[in-house]
Amino acid sequence: MKYGGLGAGVLLLIALAMPAGAQSTSGGNTLNLDWDNKPVIRSAGGKFVIKLKGRVFLDHAWVNDRDNTINLNASEFRTARVGVDGGYGNKIAFRFTADFARKKVTYKDIYIAWKGPIEIKGGHFKLPPSFDEATSSRFTDVMERSGYSDAFAFGRQFGITLTRASDKGLFAVGVFRGGFAGSGDHTGFKFTVRATRAIPAGEATVHLGAGFRYRETGDNQSNFQYRERAFQHLAPRFLNTSRIADADTFFGFEAGVFKGPFSLYGELGFMKAQLAAPAVGQKDPAFWGGYINAGYFLFGGSPTYNAKKGALDRPKVTTSVLKGGRGALQLVVRYDHIDLVDAGIFGGIQKTFIIGANWWLSGHIKVAVNYSHSNIARALLVAANGTDGANAVNAFGIRTQIDW
Repeated sequence: MKYGGLGAGVLLLIALAMPAGAQSTSGGNTLNLDWDNKPVIRSAGGKFVIKLKGRVFLDHAWVNDRDNTINLNASEFRTARVGVDGGYGNKIAFRFTADFARKKVTYKDIYIAWKGPIEIKGGHFKLPPSFDEATSSRFTDVMERSGYSDAFAFGRQFGITLTRASDKGLFAVGVFRGGFAGSGDHTGFKFTVRATRAIPAGEATVHLGAGFRYRETGDNQSNFQYRERAFQHLAPRFLNTSRIADADTFFGFEAGVFKGPFSLYGELGFMKAQLAAPAVGQKDPAFWGGYINAGYFLFGGSPTYNAKKGALDRPKVTTSVLKGGRGALQLVVRYDHIDLVDAGIFGGIQKTFIIGANWWLSGHIKVAVNYSHSNIARALLVAANGTDGANAVNAFGIRTQIDW
């Protein structure tokens, strides 16, 4: 697997390096290769299409805390993902992606879908009950998603979904069971529903949505735990409940408004955890989290809201640096809250204030800068927080990203 993954990555890089407009010479020139923001292979009739895709994020972060347990200055490839999108006609679509950023290859989306009035999709992917998680990491306003999105683990599994989507919104339902060995969700069952609505309001669009997820552990699977980092991925986890639950139920609510260069959106989510081994008289804990995010493009661009996905999409960049312009500059501010304390469980409370800037050199190249300050309380199970369970963490991160 190690060398097979490396070989696949090399082949994709070679494909990416091929000149635009190159054509195959085998089979009577039945396949064409061109470049439309990404390498595209098409059959002669145009019905069969394969698009080579990928993304690379290089992060550097500085993290320190008030209790002087961490003083971090480090870099990482946050993701180095390659794969293919493809389809046959306008009814069949498929995707295969894998991430090579770690020592072990991580498989991401692997699915096939039939696109009728109701899309039917099967394979390994995710149906998150969350606006932030439904937005691709390429297009999020800040470097990491919300605290509760991470703590409540909206990950990928094998499953099937039914989705009805239009310019007015979407309704999706999915059943999942099992994942790749070592994924953490390799045996458990999950049921997810998400519904959104896009409401025109003059020159603005209002987004409303709600999500539900129920999941339970499978045979020989570890119990669920709820934990969170101090925003930067390179930072350690300062919140942790330990493995306490064998099932949980999530409800979430979303709202946002998008107008020209301005965006304002937020979410609120609640998790009821079913304790695997409660003490006598101990109730099941209820955790919660949420965030509010505001962004504004100072020049050169605007956010893109995709009603069919109920999520942010690739922003509009009107003055690309690659074409002699200055790109697009967006300023962002976010408040994030996650509470993992209830019913005798002291996983911690984290309140984070984030400010950031995104310089889009083009629609596919971005440099992001984020500063965050997190106040932590009642996190008694993490030694870095001391005996009082309290701490404060400052983090500064820079990300350079490109996708195709």
